[in-house]
Amino acid sequence: MLIRYLQKEFTEETGLVLQDGTEEDVLLALDKIIVVYINHHFEKLLQVMYRMDVDEQKFSKALLKKRSSLEIAKLVISREKQRIDFRKRYK
Repeated sequence: MLIRYLQKEFTEETGLVLQDGTEEDVLLALDKIIVVYINHHFEKLLQVMYRMDVDEQKFSKALLKKRSSLEIAKLVISREKQRIDFRKRYK
């Protein structure tokens, strides 16, 4: 389920595909996709973060880190897990 939601949000601009796998596999694949967004589609990345309701302060701090794309990928996965949990709880 996690892959489906992330695929919908992140693969349009890059053409890269997320595959099912461990959470670590998904994290590393998402990291690569976010690198492309940071370098070529930054405005689109901001729109996706807003749509996913990723905390703005955490996102800003992640951008300042050495591996910002990996930190952002962690934020995205964490937020998406929260959204999935919320949907399951109130379905």
